[in-house]
Amino acid sequence: MQKAKKGIAGVLVCALVGSCLTVNQAEAEVALKGYTISKKAGTYTDKATVKVKAKKRYIVYYTTGTKLSKSKRIKAKKTKSFTFKKTSTLRIYAVKQSKKMTAKKLKKVKTKQMVKYRYQIVKKQTTTGTKEDVSPTSTPKGTEVTPSPTGGTPSPTNGNESDKKTDQPTITPLMTLGDSQYTGDDSAAGYVEPTRISYDEEDASISAEGATVINMPTVATGTKVTEANYEISKKNKLTITAPGTYVIQSEEGQTINGLIEVEYADETTTESVHLILNGISLTSSNNTEPTSDTGLITVKSNVPRAVITVPDHTTSTLTDTGATGIDKDDNVSTTYTGGIVCKKTPLTINGAGTMNIISTNGNGIKCTNDMKIVDTTINVSGPDGAAAGHNGITAKWNLGTKNANLSIHADGDGLKTTLDERDIAEDSTLAGQGNMDIDGGDYEVISENGDGVSVYRTLYLNPTTLNVTTKNAAGSTAESSYKGIKAGATIYAPETAGTITVDTTATYNSSRAGRDSNDPVADDTIHSDKYIKIDGGIYELSSGDDGIHSDTGLVINGGDVKVIESYEGIESGDISIN
Repeated sequence: MQKAKKGIAGVLVCALVGSCLTVNQAEAEVALKGYTISKKAGTYTDKATVKVKAKKRYIVYYTTGTKLSKSKRIKAKKTKSFTFKKTSTLRIYAVKQSKKMTAKKLKKVKTKQMVKYRYQIVKKQTTTGTKEDVSPTSTPKGTEVTPSPTGGTPSPTNGNESDKKTDQPTITPLMTLGDSQYTGDDSAAGYVEPTRISYDEEDASISAEGATVINMPTVATGTKVTEANYEISKKNKLTITAPGTYVIQSEEGQTINGLIEVEYADETTTESVHLILNGISLTSSNNTEPTSDTGLITVKSNVPRAVITVPDHTTSTLTDTGATGIDKDDNVSTTYTGGIVCKKTPLTINGAGTMNIISTNGNGIKCTNDMKIVDTTINVSGPDGAAAGHNGITAKWNLGTKNANLSIHADGDGLKTTLDERDIAEDSTLAGQGNMDIDGGDYEVISENGDGVSVYRTLYLNPTTLNVTTKNAAGSTAESSYKGIKAGATIYAPETAGTITVDTTATYNSSRAGRDSNDPVADDTIHSDKYIKIDGGIYELSSGDDGIHSDTGLVINGGDVKVIESYEGIESGDISIN
């Protein structure tokens, strides 16, 4: 409140002695060690858009609060834009790439070690009222403001104190908590609405009308089978080469060392492929290629769209024992096998049946485009109830689940969108992608050494039930992410959200560090890098670190929130509980 009063007082001084001259928005870049910044601190009309670029061999950490974190950084030679519509303070801390900064080290950086830029935002002068009418958002004329090079509060350079009017109205300041100036009643300022996933007729189609029926041999026959739109190799690999609907089943209920691949012979074809799995059982260790990810079912990139149906009252099992190098870092070029791999092709999995995916070393399902799961029950794990060797179910662009029933036990991340900043740097049209929409259904997610639910951008969180558990099973002491539910921009739970239970207590170990935020691996149950809005739901949260954490703003309008165990229960730049 004291900071808010000072900020308002500064505006009033400008108003009483004349008017504040705004800084030119086209001001040349100011070069500083480790980074460049496009606008100096000062007073701006309506808004200020600031670009910060990290120089070569530097990483820039930033905050609009007082604490730094690993999630808020700008990599070398990358640029980030900030748009401030309310008075805000941007703090920057640049270090060389060679200097390893853990979360623990960042939290120890004091504000006086950061470079501070304060952007005071004032509204345009209105023509109503008298010259004596003053409000905290008006911009009187005639007073020049000299921006402080370190972002201190601007001060008038002409006028004098004797010019004050004695009949000024009493001004009651709005409560603006923290440097972000975010309040729950003004959440639209910077709040990103969650992106909803839309569904069409093809997403719901389970019809086998006009389908081609394919019987896969139990074991390889050593004889190649060639038909008009598909072939089965001597080693029992089924390759579908044209669009259409295909019912696939196994002779005697099982196919050993069998693979399914869809790759069109005609690359100009725009039609989709529809695979109906009629209780197949595929077991294979042969789905390893040296240069790309492969699955027991692989859809290649020249297929415009794929739908896989698991019919009601059927169970299909994909058992992947392919051996690959295990590296949990998705930014490293490592190949993984998996149950289903869909390459740059939108994928829908539907039907009321059950699919079991058992992957010893790889992924459950991986799609590098959009993926939707409608009604289906999918169980992902390793053999004998152990964790799958890598991630559970991932989509690169957007991932939508509708009334699905998912059980995931993964060594890496459980349910995830894999888009990242490198993808957007290469293709700016992807900036709005990386969203997840969980709408109805029941979910059980266990991650041994990663995040439970991980979303690059926005998460619409409306399950019937969702149980998430994350651990640090490897006993790592290095900085990593073991969050229960996390998103880069927004987490939104509507009034219809059901019961959400999250447990990350296994990420905390009393022998490793004191129970505080200096623990490099103890992690949050629900976390957003920007905003969280909760309109409903029942939450039971047991956390290794924070129960609910959002860097910028948190609004709770309804629901039943129980933080059973944590270091900090509810933490945010600004909190509104209505």
